[in-house]
Amino acid sequence: MIDKGGFNLEQAIEAFWQSSVAFYSLPEVSEYLLNLQDTQDKNVNELLFALWVTHRFGIELSANIVEAAQSRTRRTKKWVDNIRNTRFELEAQWDKPYPEKIHSTREALKETELKIEKLHQQKLAEEVLTHAEFSLLNTSSLSPEKLFLSNLVQLCGAPQSDSDYLQLVMLWVSASGDTA
Repeated sequence: MIDKGGFNLEQAIEAFWQSSVAFYSLPEVSEYLLNLQDTQDKNVNELLFALWVTHRFGIELSANIVEAAQSRTRRTKKWVDNIRNTRFELEAQWDKPYPEKIHSTREALKETELKIEKLHQQKLAEEVLTHAEFSLLNTSSLSPEKLFLSNLVQLCGAPQSDSDYLQLVMLWVSASGDTA
C-alpha cells in the first residue's frame, strides 16, 4: 500500500504543477504533447498527470479513481477547451504580426488558459490523491514501461499507435533522468 505518512497534498499538487511546467518547457515535449492533443484529442494535463503519478507513486490507477477524477474535472477541462478555441478563432482572423490590440487580447487569453489549466491540474491531482482507494493501492508489479503505458491508457484513452505513448514515456524518462 502507498505510505501516506508525511504526505502533504498541497506540496504534491505543487510538485505536479512544477514538474508539468518543467517537462512541457522542453521544445520536443511541448511539440509532441500538442500533436497528441491536436491529432488524437488527448488532454495534455491528463497526459502529464498520468506520467507524474506513475513516476511519483509507482501505482496503477484504478477505473474507479479515473472515473471520479474525470467526473470532477469535466467542467474545468471544458473551460480550457473553450478558451483555447476562442484564442484559435481570434488568431485565425488576423495575419501575423498581430495588431497590438489583438496581440494583447491573445496574450490575456493565453494567460487565462494557463490559469484554468493549473486549476484543472489541481482538481485532477486532488481527486486522485484523496480518493478513498488511493491509499489502498499497492505499488504495481508491472515493469515501469508497462505501468506508464497502462496509466496513460487508463486516464487518457488508447492512442492511435502504442508507439505514440511509448515515445512520450521515453521523453519523460529522459527528462527525469530515470530509466524505464
